[in-house]
Amino acid sequence: MFHQITHQHATNLSWQRFPWLMILSALMLCLAGIWGIMRGDNLVQGGTYAFKQQIWGIMSCFVLILMTTFHYRLLKPVSSLLFLASLLLTLSLYFFPAVNGARSWLRLGPVAFQPSELVKISYILVLAQYLMYRENYRHWWGLIIPFLITAIPLGIILKEPDLGTALLFIPMLLAMLFVAGARPRHLICVVL
Repeated sequence: MFHQITHQHATNLSWQRFPWLMILSALMLCLAGIWGIMRGDNLVQGGTYAFKQQIWGIMSCFVLILMTTFHYRLLKPVSSLLFLASLLLTLSLYFFPAVNGARSWLRLGPVAFQPSELVKISYILVLAQYLMYRENYRHWWGLIIPFLITAIPLGIILKEPDLGTALLFIPMLLAMLFVAGARPRHLICVVL
């Protein structure tokens, strides 16, 4: 089915299929967040967090619109490469000094970001690619590779330490296995 999607078809998203609800929901969440930050900035004299968040909000809206204009299946051939690159970027944090006891943020001049956020997206892509054409995860032994794929970023991010981000990988794994068709009793046994 992937081969049936041509580049022209994948990049030309019709206005009828444009995710207006997703764009509107993201905009409302941004506005609610900025409003909350503005309330906090009023308590701190000279606070600039709301202004910075508005700039990031505007930039992220453009990125969101850009990302919805091409088909996600075009990322399938490079999902393993993206996953490896994001893991290497996260590992590069260990060559920088810790900030407040953690190595979560990569600072490039005035811009700082968390490589673990890229790992979450690339993890979903690589796990989806693995689960796409397999049926072995319907057996106990078939769960080993998805759990190993999960253990790698989980261990790297726990070492930063960033427990909140690391704990997100387990529900993502279980949800993807469930949607892919893994037996619920196997997943329940794993959770217990």
